[in-house]
Amino acid sequence: MDASHKNLLRKHRAELVNNIKDVDSVLDHLVSEGVIEDEEEKEIKDREEVKAQVRKLLTILADKEGNSFHSFCTALENSRHKRLAELLKGDGTKKGERVFIIHAGEDKAQFVEPLVQALQDEGLSQQDIFYDVLSIEIGDSIRARIMAAMASESLELVVTVLSQNSLNHKYWPKLELETALRHNKQLFPVWLDDNQDDFQEFNGLVGKYCPTLKSLRGYKVPLGNAREEVKKVAMEIVSKLMKTKAPGSDVPQNLTNQRKRKLEGPSGQTLKHPRPGDFSTDEESPLKAEDSGDDTAVLSPTATTTNRLKASDGGQPLTTAVQQVSIEKVTEKQEEEGCEKITPLEATNPSPEPQQLKDIPLRGYQMELAIPALEGRNTIICAPTGSGKTRVAIKITREHLEGSTVKGGAGVNVQRRVVFLVNKVPLVKQQYSAFVEYLSRKYNILPLSGETAADIPIGETLIEHDVIILTAQVLENALRDGLITLDTFSMLIFDECHHCQKNDPYNAIMTRYIKQKWEEKSGTRLPQIIGLTASLGTGKAKSLEDTVEHILKACANLDAEWISQVVEHKDELLEYNQKPDEEVKAVNGRSEDPFANVINKIMADIEKTLAIKASKHLTPEDLKPPRQRESQSYEQWVVTLARNGATLKDDPTSRVIHAATNHLRKYKDALAINADARTKDALQYLDRFVTCLPKEGFDSTDKDLVKHFTETRGELQEYAADSKYSNPKLDQLKYMILQAYAEKPDSRCLLFCKTRALTIALLTWMQEDEALRELNPGRLVGAGARESTEGMTQNQQVELLELFVTGGHKIVISTSVAEEGIDIANCNFVFRYDYVGNEIGKVQTRGRGRAEGSKSVLIAGREGGNIEKEKLNTIRENLMEKAMLHVYDMQREKHDDFMKEVRRLQLKSKMDRDMALMMKPEGKAKKVSGQGMKLLCVKCKGFACNDSDFRKIEENHHVVVDKAFLKRIIITPHQPKKIDDWERNGKVWCKNCRQDWGIQMVYRQASFPTLKIKSFVLEKPDGTRLTCRKWKQAPFEVGDITSDDISGMLDSPEEEKLEEKKEEPMYY
Repeated sequence: MDASHKNLLRKHRAELVNNIKDVDSVLDHLVSEGVIEDEEEKEIKDREEVKAQVRKLLTILADKEGNSFHSFCTALENSRHKRLAELLKGDGTKKGERVFIIHAGEDKAQFVEPLVQALQDEGLSQQDIFYDVLSIEIGDSIRARIMAAMASESLELVVTVLSQNSLNHKYWPKLELETALRHNKQLFPVWLDDNQDDFQEFNGLVGKYCPTLKSLRGYKVPLGNAREEVKKVAMEIVSKLMKTKAPGSDVPQNLTNQRKRKLEGPSGQTLKHPRPGDFSTDEESPLKAEDSGDDTAVLSPTATTTNRLKASDGGQPLTTAVQQVSIEKVTEKQEEEGCEKITPLEATNPSPEPQQLKDIPLRGYQMELAIPALEGRNTIICAPTGSGKTRVAIKITREHLEGSTVKGGAGVNVQRRVVFLVNKVPLVKQQYSAFVEYLSRKYNILPLSGETAADIPIGETLIEHDVIILTAQVLENALRDGLITLDTFSMLIFDECHHCQKNDPYNAIMTRYIKQKWEEKSGTRLPQIIGLTASLGTGKAKSLEDTVEHILKACANLDAEWISQVVEHKDELLEYNQKPDEEVKAVNGRSEDPFANVINKIMADIEKTLAIKASKHLTPEDLKPPRQRESQSYEQWVVTLARNGATLKDDPTSRVIHAATNHLRKYKDALAINADARTKDALQYLDRFVTCLPKEGFDSTDKDLVKHFTETRGELQEYAADSKYSNPKLDQLKYMILQAYAEKPDSRCLLFCKTRALTIALLTWMQEDEALRELNPGRLVGAGARESTEGMTQNQQVELLELFVTGGHKIVISTSVAEEGIDIANCNFVFRYDYVGNEIGKVQTRGRGRAEGSKSVLIAGREGGNIEKEKLNTIRENLMEKAMLHVYDMQREKHDDFMKEVRRLQLKSKMDRDMALMMKPEGKAKKVSGQGMKLLCVKCKGFACNDSDFRKIEENHHVVVDKAFLKRIIITPHQPKKIDDWERNGKVWCKNCRQDWGIQMVYRQASFPTLKIKSFVLEKPDGTRLTCRKWKQAPFEVGDITSDDISGMLDSPEEEKLEEKKEEPMYY
């Protein structure tokens, strides 16, 4: 294969991978031609997913000689991939479409088909125009074909036909438009309406649908004159294409000549362009996303119909390519047969032939766990970590999809669709891989989390798959926003289902489920519910009776009819799932700790200063600190003091309190780091804090506070460098880690600790230690971290875990993010470094040790209280096991009583929710619009904005829509992060004092400062002040953002902000 053909395969690789469906037929031809050897064919077919097979085929073909490229093109033609063959064959002169026509299916006959023909009459070939009827072949992936065309460099213009049909929430037109905007394609809007009011009403509809389109000049076409206007529209489109081509470009000669003749007219006079009055010039904001149904023409490989279009430039006539099928008839037939609704275009896709699925062998105890769910019951499966609950879930899923399980109303006479919910992002890929192994040959499986869901229409995407692995918050958001309904699914599986309580997304989903079950008619279709957990916990119960009540409450929350646990096959479970050995290592603290003594003295001096300067405004009780400065009660005292100080009208005193409490918090953190890590790490933490204090607003108060540290830093440095003040807990941890790897060099170790800051300190310690460095330690934390604690993206988390599995990292330091669900089969050591949670956390962390002979060790200081807490967790774990057996007997012998208790608790929860709703309006009665409040910087008390300047985006994000606000802030770069349809891309700081005010977010292409209300003091018109920790505590209402608000922020003066950043940078 020559270089040009290799380049063609490389260039079109994505489109080939997404659209080749019949790999077997392609391979049959290539094998018969001698292009592919038998061993290569086997190597390709060994891959389970079709896309993986295509990728391997393309890799092999690239190394072939002779006529392999042309044989591949012939193979594509013979296997119903003619368009792909045309894309490749010859010398690659096909450049791809130049014009893309976005439209609703109802507008095809009256306007779009005549427009396509008019464009061909103007000199464009059929291959120049992306028109779904001609451009998407039977068997093509609709989405992939659209995305490829939009991403193509050859695409010059996107014609958007706007009508009442397309504005009525049509899915495909909206998806295509959003994709065009994302790829920065030039748009050519055509307004198609009956024009009873000079397009005034239609103008408003366009603005609501997509303010970006409304801000562009659009060609207005009265519906009654559509056929007469088609030629003018086509001429204008061709004129646009000619303008986008530079001199010497490859504009077809026939196009240039024909266009010139038509512009000049029969007498050589130039024809007039459409009048300026025919265009819209109103300016608003970007696209507002809404999802709904899809009406698309059906393609037929054999049917013909009569129309007015003819072939041009060798293109295939429309009469041989299209059959318009009544959308109403398709929908009617779907409803008659009780099927899930699909688009007419999708209805023509032939169903893939069933393929042989890999067997899912279950042990006796695993089948015991699965049976209640296989019988169609809502079930909680409770079994130890490492017992194979995920495999049981896959078995249940497969039997359900194949119709072997029946849940009343759920999935009956409709397409079955299973959602597997996880509570942590790294688990999405892990569980997806497990499901792919057993189900991908027959079923479509989709992994989805907040990061990957940002750019797709959730409602329409989920219904295209049989199994969806996703984070719970994504589903809850889709349900909340009305993009999907619960009856879309026939089964919901909750991984780590013990989280289904209080404000967790799991519980939000199940609250909707139970409400729908109780309030709607009995015929409501609801999915079967499956919960997976290693422990339901005790809920801090103090007795067996209370623990039983807690477990029944878990059943109520999940609407469970049965808790499935291993009883009859207990011996087999113990044989295959050995409980790791547990050890508690109590360690004495430092015999001397001069560093802590110095820090405590500094804190005492600051506390005395506060007592003197704030005594006129605060009581002695307010200013009296707790004795233990490392305790949580001290942290709470500092927070309360800062809040009280912020509301003082005496700004100088308020400034002192704000600065002093900030320093006290940092010193408290340093004490905690010193207690758990090295003195050196605590000193470095304070160094970073002092160095990063901003230059702006640095006054005498700050100088006095910093002086405490600078005057003692030399002394602190000596203590940090002296080995006799080393941390005994670290010494013990090092000894036990090295002992573990001496006994078994290929060990894998998970080290759990309390905070993200401590993971950094421990990682630094290991990297600087010659012996521990050999283990190449890694660090695993969650995504939503502050800059100072260095969060991780989803990809970084997945990559680190893969390195851990393969031995790239032999030890990983983690917060609770790895406590649940992370499956590392060869992890045989779990260390908890002064890390003790509740009894569920004890079971979960212990269960991370999956390898035979695993060990779980708690290393804790004798004086910290964690030793006693661990003993209490052991007692609670035993109590939970007794309660589980009690519930098991109850559900077997008195199942009616069991269900009555579950219903009682559900009713109680419903009454509690109803009561909360009744109380809510009264609690919010003080919230009114137009309070006239000012927001002042919590640090310098400078004016920030008024309460009326705020708007809400998606209920949660409070943004400022006053452009004058931009003069009061500095915006610095921030790690980009995209969630749903907004993106974070900057940090917002007070221009006067560099107080952190929030972030900058991009929403619908407009930039908005998004503020944290805790960074401000609210001043009422009468001068009184108050603070709020969260926006829900704000005493004023914030309205939802409007298209006018978005439009007003589209022209934010980015240049001015950049200049300000250069003049007044942050100091580090």
